[in-house]
Amino acid sequence: LPLTIMAARTAISSNVNDVRDWLPSHYEETRQYQWFRDRFGNEEFVVVSWPGCSLEDERLPQLSSHLAKRSRAGESLGKPPLFTKIMTGRELIDDLTGVGAGLTLEQALNRLRGTMIGPDLKQTCAVVTLSEDSRLRLSFVLAEIRSSAVAIGVAIEDIHLGGPAVVNDAIDKSSSQSLVRLAGLAALVGLVIAWLCFREIRLTLIVFLISGYSALLSLAVVPLCGMPLNAILITMVPLV
Repeated sequence: LPLTIMAARTAISSNVNDVRDWLPSHYEETRQYQWFRDRFGNEEFVVVSWPGCSLEDERLPQLSSHLAKRSRAGESLGKPPLFTKIMTGRELIDDLTGVGAGLTLEQALNRLRGTMIGPDLKQTCAVVTLSEDSRLRLSFVLAEIRSSAVAIGVAIEDIHLGGPAVVNDAIDKSSSQSLVRLAGLAALVGLVIAWLCFREIRLTLIVFLISGYSALLSLAVVPLCGMPLNAILITMVPLV
């Protein structure tokens, strides 16, 4: 039982979700996406912005510098970097209007409008590209980004994050919460049905404990197979 509990806890802590992994393999869109990933890699990114985050906002370069320092701090301890690239709207405008590209400011703004630049041609953001290692600890990485934004003077309630990493982290948290809720409900229903069938406490408890252990064992098998838990596999516990 202790080994089963340890393996089940390992499974829960490995909960990782990526909605793109759920695409059916026979879809033409899936094949096109895989073709793109094979040639250009899989860049996981987070878009960071807040009300008043304009091209003139001095907090934007401060955020970039702060995040770069946090990433380097981890590397100095022998850990993989948190981020592979940090790009702000201001930096991109400077690149496009610099010597190499030679665009005017108006041309650069119009090209980036609707992506890195808002419809008012002032609102902008930072795009933080995560390392491969960071994909496996999204909650920690997103917390680092939020704390960096707070450190430069942005109120926590004003921070807006977007991108695939944010969606996947929300799925991770929601699926973990649903595990407790659904497993508890399944246990209650199972207990009631067992009592109605046997009408004897001893037999009811025997069946209930065996079914509970089987559900726990179904979780424990996941890390033994070398696979992380995900929102689909979590439904296995209440079903068992």
